[in-house]
Amino acid sequence: ATEGAIVGGVLGGLSDGAEGAAAGIGSGGVLGGAAGFGVGLLPSNKELAMNDAAEYFNSKTPEQKEIIAEYSTQNNEGVARTAAVEKLFPQIKVEYVRPEDYQARFGDGEGQFDITNEKIYIRADKINDSAVLSEEIFHALANSDEMQPARSNLHRSLFGTQLEDGTISGGLYTQDERAKLHQSYYDRMPEMSKAGLEKLRRSDDPRDREKYLGIMDEEIMAAHFRAAISGQKVKH
Repeated sequence: ATEGAIVGGVLGGLSDGAEGAAAGIGSGGVLGGAAGFGVGLLPSNKELAMNDAAEYFNSKTPEQKEIIAEYSTQNNEGVARTAAVEKLFPQIKVEYVRPEDYQARFGDGEGQFDITNEKIYIRADKINDSAVLSEEIFHALANSDEMQPARSNLHRSLFGTQLEDGTISGGLYTQDERAKLHQSYYDRMPEMSKAGLEKLRRSDDPRDREKYLGIMDEEIMAAHFRAAISGQKVKH
């Protein structure tokens, strides 16, 4: 139920129904049930999806074309998936980075959303992995105005609601579990990301602490979105 709410609230609320990418996807209600997508963000009308992929490929720089050609599968599903995403969400742009360059630039990891230029960077050997792209889509859209109702609902579903007396009502995770998940995500983050987070976490300013909690909560929410779109399960 949680995963279904994520798909409905995020994709259904934000997609604008571009012709090729949205063929077979349908309205927000259909998106809510994930009925219009094949496995891993692919529109169910494969012929139009592949036409979009060809158009997308031809629009890229020579360097991006070279990387895509080297790392994509023979059926080009990874390219079709990204083409569909960029049509559905014009505010999102995706760039593929060779693994060795990704490591030097971003450290460990598979994907990265850069808030400064609103671009998603995907390690090229993950071009065919719908889960990686799904998670970064969530980060890219998480702070948009359109996303806020869905984000708030998802946050309540996962972490409950704080009552006037300070206690928490409801939520998939207890506060102890939430704290452990925060630590788990923090431990797996690249070293270059940890410095800023550690400063927020240890700050005496309650606003900094709140910002830290928001960042870590977003990582957990993104994992659920990743699972919902890619057909995986989130380990409780």
